[in-house]
Amino acid sequence: MKRRFLCMFLSVLMLLSFVGCGSADTGTNTTDTTTAAPETTTPPPVVKTIIADGKTDYTIIRGEEASQSDIDQAIKLRAAIIDATGAEISLGTDWVKKGTEIPAAALEIVIGDTNRPQTVEARTNTLRERDWGIFFSGDRVTITGGSDAATVEAVDYFIANCIDTAGKKLEFEENYSFINEYQYPLGNVTIDGVSLREFVIVTPANPTRFEKYAALALNDYFQAQGGFTLATADDTSAPAAHELLIGATSRDASKKYDATTYGDMEYLLTAEGGSAVLRGEGYQIGGALGALAALMQSETAGADVAVTLPKDGKTAKFEFAKEAANAILMIGDGMGELQINLALSQSLDHFTARDFPNQGYAKTYSASSSVTDSAASGTALSSGYKTINRYLGINPKGETKQNIRELAASKGARTAVVTTDSLTGATPAAFTVHVKDRDSSAEIKAQQAELTDIQYLEGKMGDGLIDSSRAALRTIANGESDSFFIMIEEAYIDKHSHSNAGDDVVHTVKLLNEVTTYLSQFIFLHPDTALIVTADHECGGIKQKSDGTFMFTSTNHTGVNVPVSAIGPGTEYFNGKDVNNIEIAKFMGKIWGEENLGG
Repeated sequence: MKRRFLCMFLSVLMLLSFVGCGSADTGTNTTDTTTAAPETTTPPPVVKTIIADGKTDYTIIRGEEASQSDIDQAIKLRAAIIDATGAEISLGTDWVKKGTEIPAAALEIVIGDTNRPQTVEARTNTLRERDWGIFFSGDRVTITGGSDAATVEAVDYFIANCIDTAGKKLEFEENYSFINEYQYPLGNVTIDGVSLREFVIVTPANPTRFEKYAALALNDYFQAQGGFTLATADDTSAPAAHELLIGATSRDASKKYDATTYGDMEYLLTAEGGSAVLRGEGYQIGGALGALAALMQSETAGADVAVTLPKDGKTAKFEFAKEAANAILMIGDGMGELQINLALSQSLDHFTARDFPNQGYAKTYSASSSVTDSAASGTALSSGYKTINRYLGINPKGETKQNIRELAASKGARTAVVTTDSLTGATPAAFTVHVKDRDSSAEIKAQQAELTDIQYLEGKMGDGLIDSSRAALRTIANGESDSFFIMIEEAYIDKHSHSNAGDDVVHTVKLLNEVTTYLSQFIFLHPDTALIVTADHECGGIKQKSDGTFMFTSTNHTGVNVPVSAIGPGTEYFNGKDVNNIEIAKFMGKIWGEENLGG
């Protein structure tokens, strides 16, 4: 993790008696005392006392509707001040009576996200998500970060460096400013001379699924790579001066290209009247996102970049990287081809993974049966080994075998596992632990608790799989390492198939499809990523009757082959093939230099 420290003092000289945040050691005085020092016309800095002699007129202020984190920081700071100075400083909130203006200046130490003008200015125009700062102006001390986590760092720094424990006082120079700036991969970007942060992301009022998730993926990219997000709106809003127009909006700049046709993997990215038009057919709109992101990149992380957009209004073909550096494995537990067809016959209008250029099937049998359980199939998908039903992360001999997540982590990748099941469920456990019985919940929990090579691990979030997947990807695909791996599981397709609950199966296939659609946009922004959507096995033995309706024939797993849909570098390997499920693990293993994962 790289950081830049900016310590800005508007005064030229520091009073030797002043002890404050970021004050530098004055060092050894080497001035020749026999020579008179030249006169200076620079006035000494004005130093204001906040706390002295165990007394203060200041109040610690946090937001009226503050997060628990900000509340905790306010309490922590009060305790630290009392302990260091003996001053019984009080706590308050930023509430003001309706119709009363927020004071521009006040005797306050303000923590976190508040309505105070210094806080709003810092969080709106100065600080990105991981930045934090300490400011003194208008008699107000402001301690805040671009996020709750950054505010924690700011408070810790303030306690350690700003309070003069020896003198039992707190003093600040007027207009003091100290900013801790995180080094993001994405620096300050201008598009045709306009700051990127002045743009608004605009979608149609009734966007397609792809337009909706293209906008989300793009803003998530800005947040992870640059620490900021752009304002969003739909096309019923008044036009902004500069907009990123996603899809077929009603803006004239977009409508100009309504008749454009697109070939395979083609997109449109063009400047139009101070805005940018991003279009494409279906999921291939992501190509415009990827092209824009590529223009923002620089050889030096965090460097400022001036982007000049194409202005010819012509389509271009998107190309993924030649080799994958990252992998996303999306598993629909129990999802056979007919679970998908069932959903399509009812309320699902489109299954995104079937659009991907590479389509095949996987054989799912285990080492002990023609019909696998989720433990053995999860182990096959994660480690490249067929194993005995109920075994997790071990081969039939009971030997521990490295899984793909562990391999990726060992090569410096950031990793994540997200599931709608409990974390002790068979599939997430196959990517995190090594035990002989999938029901050994205590042992599974113990092993997961000891993991140090995973950055995001979450389960049992119900319908929130899309939000958790986005959060996980923002955590691992943020430029802190050269690669990432994530396994995402929708577990309830299997659970509902066991009980032959058709409507619930449809609902969970739709949930998986939402995540897949988001991922279909995400990978264009990370074009060295292989995305594989598959299942561990089929459940329920769904059949389609002659009248076109569907029926379950079992309450258990079956041995039928399951779909494999893939996109990204190298995934043509799966196209038109019936592969063994262990080959999925072996394919991913090659991304991190293991030519034959699983032996």
